[in-house]
Amino acid sequence: MNRQSLRKLHIKCVSDEAFGLYSVVANPRSVTPYDVKAASQNIALEYEGKKPSVDIVSLVNFVLAGFFAQAHRSGLYNRQRELWDAIARVSTCQMRIVKQGVFVPIKLPVVDIDFLNSHNEPIILARLVKPQNRRDLDKRSIRYLQSFFTRINRKQNKKGSLTGAFICIPQPVSLALLTKVQSKVGASDPANRFDSRLPLPANIPFNVLEMDYSLGDDTDTTEETTTVSRLIYPESELFSIKMVHPDLTVPGRS
Repeated sequence: MNRQSLRKLHIKCVSDEAFGLYSVVANPRSVTPYDVKAASQNIALEYEGKKPSVDIVSLVNFVLAGFFAQAHRSGLYNRQRELWDAIARVSTCQMRIVKQGVFVPIKLPVVDIDFLNSHNEPIILARLVKPQNRRDLDKRSIRYLQSFFTRINRKQNKKGSLTGAFICIPQPVSLALLTKVQSKVGASDPANRFDSRLPLPANIPFNVLEMDYSLGDDTDTTEETTTVSRLIYPESELFSIKMVHPDLTVPGRS
């Protein structure tokens, strides 16, 4: 699968004087959920050129704020510490539409998002699968997953800078995809369940997310200006995202 350059998002602090993600990762045991929330709300996204769609912004915000807070609250950060720490170092997100074919490339309903540090090195990868026919999606999602594994391995072999990866599928994620991921990371072993670590050469945590597209209108725009609005869209307009692997829910608790 080939990729086409799309656009960039820049991650900024709303206030350099306020509590930030760096403060949390420096001493995670001493901070409260209120501190983590304050740090997440100190994140601002700025875009170049065409305004990114709501689902892209929703996924970026979830990784930087939602997953970051959930991992701290649940203790998952202890098992995926390198990934969790890396979130505080993200400075830019580079997004590309995935294309298939060589001579006549076809755009796929898939977007790859590279989270880069200040040295322009990829430290986190994410793949967003957009809505499509459910019957087709359940079949295609496995191919999207396999090609994403290949991309992760190639990036890690080339750069060696990756700390973690996410794939985000429209709700609900199929059991077949979850089974593939769980087998890949050795989730049947209780010791590996929450580490969710891909085998070599990647050797990084891999998490599966599902996005609820029913809460808004995923409409892309053609606006060509740069905005400094904190999350580009109001938080109430962002799509809800849930982590389905590893499953952090307590059995028997709704």
